[in-house]
Amino acid sequence: MATLGDKVVLFGGATPDGYLNDTWTFDGSSWVEVTVANPPPGRSDAAMATLGDEVVLFGGVARYGYLGDTWTFDGMSWTAVPNGPAPRQDGAMATLDNEIVLFGGQGYQGSADDTWVFDGTSWAEVDTPSAPPVDKVAMAMLGNEIVLFGEVDTVNGTSDGTWTFDGASWTQLSLSNTPSSSDAAVMATLGDEVLLSGDHTWTFDGTTWTQVSVTTYASGSGSLATLP
Repeated sequence: MATLGDKVVLFGGATPDGYLNDTWTFDGSSWVEVTVANPPPGRSDAAMATLGDEVVLFGGVARYGYLGDTWTFDGMSWTAVPNGPAPRQDGAMATLDNEIVLFGGQGYQGSADDTWVFDGTSWAEVDTPSAPPVDKVAMAMLGNEIVLFGEVDTVNGTSDGTWTFDGASWTQLSLSNTPSSSDAAVMATLGDEVLLSGDHTWTFDGTTWTQVSVTTYASGSGSLATLP
């Protein structure tokens, strides 16, 4: 899901009967299916983010394998964009200034650690000095940076880490209190913080992770989107 104007856009997913290619919008009160002439092929585990007055969809997985196609949606129709990063599912995307940042995912070569930006017309790979060595990535914009949280594989098992991306390089933050990787289902911007929701709910203000005490919560492989 991703925000478009004053609505949230949902595309695709999977059911026991197959992969979906339907488009829906939510205005805070009700869902409406949008009838489009040429929707993207059905898929699940795609990445979506908002860029100006369009939503950008990339990748995912379908019955015939990983996908690497890019589509934009203006509220009425989907438009295919040629070329792009290698096919993958579970890539993380977030908006930074006037571009969309894509990081990671799982593809034919295994876990991806490449960083790409999309300006609404074309993709360009960013040659970063280093990249977060993470899986189970969640990502959102905070101020003038991207915040990324994920699980790090080490020789002793796994640990959890937080990184920021300023458009040119990734920086790992040294934090004393962080969520666990099981909490890293989805992330979205909420005011001057990012919200991370999985097995537990956390907020991050750029300096400190704080666990939120809630009596009812959603968990699983869902998605979050900011609704103005």
